[in-house]
Amino acid sequence: MSVLSLASVSFRRAVLAAGLLAVPGVLCAQNIVSTDPVGAVVLNFQGSSDTLVSLPLHQPVALEATVSGVTGNVVDLDLSGATLTANQYVYQGSGTSTYYAQFITGNREGYYYTVTANDVNGNISLNTASDAGFSANVAIGDSVQIIPYWTLNTLFPDGNGTLPSSSFGASQRQSAVLFPDTTDSGTNLAFNGTYYYYNGTSPGWRQSGVPGTIVNDLIVAPNTAFLVRLNEATNTTTTLVGSVPMSGFATPLSTLAPNTQQDIVLGVAVPSNVTLAQSNLTAVFTPSTSFGAAQRKDQLLVYSNSSSGQNKAFTNTYYYYDGTGGPAGWRLSGDTADIQDNTAVFQPGNGYMIRKTATALPTTVIWTFVPPYLTQ
Repeated sequence: MSVLSLASVSFRRAVLAAGLLAVPGVLCAQNIVSTDPVGAVVLNFQGSSDTLVSLPLHQPVALEATVSGVTGNVVDLDLSGATLTANQYVYQGSGTSTYYAQFITGNREGYYYTVTANDVNGNISLNTASDAGFSANVAIGDSVQIIPYWTLNTLFPDGNGTLPSSSFGASQRQSAVLFPDTTDSGTNLAFNGTYYYYNGTSPGWRQSGVPGTIVNDLIVAPNTAFLVRLNEATNTTTTLVGSVPMSGFATPLSTLAPNTQQDIVLGVAVPSNVTLAQSNLTAVFTPSTSFGAAQRKDQLLVYSNSSSGQNKAFTNTYYYYDGTGGPAGWRLSGDTADIQDNTAVFQPGNGYMIRKTATALPTTVIWTFVPPYLTQ
């Protein structure tokens, strides 16, 4: 993956806290609409290979406002006298967008929630089912952005960047997009959601096994990683043009069954290189007390997009050593001597896997950090 441009992204977080993005190219109208700095990332896909990718940029912000009240899962936004159309941020059918609300300040900074309803006065209903502490952690004055999700067809319009297929048959597909298993417990889970672009009669994105339904509007959530599989020797590229995230990063890391390790495939929605030290991953990582592979606790596995082939294994494994028998710090499997804290493991557009050590009961922790370009 390569970054083409990231203009005007050296911001101080104090600017965000003030509710204004006072930088070149950023517009604020009545404090409710903003345009975040724009970036572009080239995603490269190798022929006859799998490429694990993620989305370091989001779609343009549809609404930015501050919280004036919260009741349960309903956030009241200060529209400064403006009005909305009822349910304008709710999916309206083929070719329209599904929206999410992402907090850019406050205790829920970086968290996002799908919008389920909105009224004309700025009352926004959110799907907060997975966040029991939502209302207690949202405060008046917190800033929120309403953003359309990426979809299969906004990421790959008319199959651009993939190799379209002229047949529904799996053996004739030129390429496919595969999503990881996020519901089953355990390790070495299969990528079980398979989609491809069909360019025959009634062209559009299809799901494997359901050829009669067009799924162009399937959402691709922030911090998701997915495989692009090319079944032909042809290389492809696509350029992702979007807005630079202007909040801290936040994503849950969960074990799903008692006493069972859990693999979590994810992306890091940050359009800059991030070192292991900058990632703050140690805050939610169970450290290892031994260099031995069998005794390691939480691990970060890195996928090689430069090597060819399908069904590739993750190539590099990082773990945090607690210093029981030597200096504490990040280590790379096979190299116990060198501390890797300053290694820029996280690269824009790449995907990763975290293998959480088993816990007595299913447990969720939230990984958060501030992107380097917001701390300068």
